Amino acid sequence: MFKKVIILFFSVCIAIPAISQEEIKTDSLRKDALKVYMDASDYLKQNIPYINYVRDRKVADLVIISTSQRSGSGGREYSFFLEGQGKFRGMIDTLVFSSSPDDTYEQIRSKRVKVLRMGLIRYVQKTPLADYVNISFTEPISSEVSTDKWNNWVFRASLSGYLNGQSSYKYLHAYGGLSASRVTEDWKIDINTNYSYGLDQFEIDEEILQQIAEELYISKYYLSHFFKENTGFTVIEFVNSKRIIEAQKMLIKSSTNITDIAVNVGFNSLTHFERTFKKINGITPSQYREIER
Repeated sequence: MFKKVIILFFSVCIAIPAISQEEIKTDSLRKDALKVYMDASDYLKQNIPYINYVRDRKVADLVIISTSQRSGSGGREYSFFLEGQGKFRGMIDTLVFSSSPDDTYEQIRSKRVKVLRMGLIRYVQKTPLADYVNISFTEPISSEVSTDKWNNWVFRASLSGYLNGQSSYKYLHAYGGLSASRVTEDWKIDINTNYSYGLDQFEIDEEILQQIAEELYISKYYLSHFFKENTGFTVIEFVNSKRIIEAQKMLIKSSTNITDIAVNVGFNSLTHFERTFKKINGITPSQYREIER
């Protein structure tokens, strides 16, 4: 008997602090709960217990006024007008739900609770009790809702180009692309198309270029492109550089006038010769002769 008394006494001593701590936590939450002034039934208080229902409008954080009116369908339309006070001042909401003529009293009050729960979330989330509120969604729903008029198709287009030119050479290259893709849960489609255009144009004595091409048994257009791609020079640049080297020799070693030198090395125009010479050497043929002789 004495042993049972000790066990009972020990159990009570442990239980009392635990109960006291739980009561303290509950009291603290109740103190921090949203203060609401409204006409609330016992059913409403039982199903929305996380707010304080106050009777004095002046101490309330939120005032809720409810009204109802008959709807055209024969049911009723219920409205709740919410207006914040104090730290909630400026927060105003209107909640509305309708009942059908066939709805029972139980169905109507369940709808009222549901609408108020959702409307109160905005206010409760600003209190410490927000940590204890969970939101659930009870109906299955697809992973995404698409209002895409293109039906998930994505199109991309690109265009770029490069243009380079000199007095005797022009180079043009253009690139273009178009792609279409569509990704859904069941399919992944990717379509691409690309287009490129290239043009190399050289201004050179047709006779010389044709002769070289014929000796190599290729077309003069392929020769021009191949030469540029592999040497970094156009055919005319290469030929002119050799012509200028010969012109330099003649300017130093002979007294032949510049016009005749231009003709002798293959230029049909003195202006073209002087422009090409200066481009390569940085000075005119006359200046070159004066410096080197």
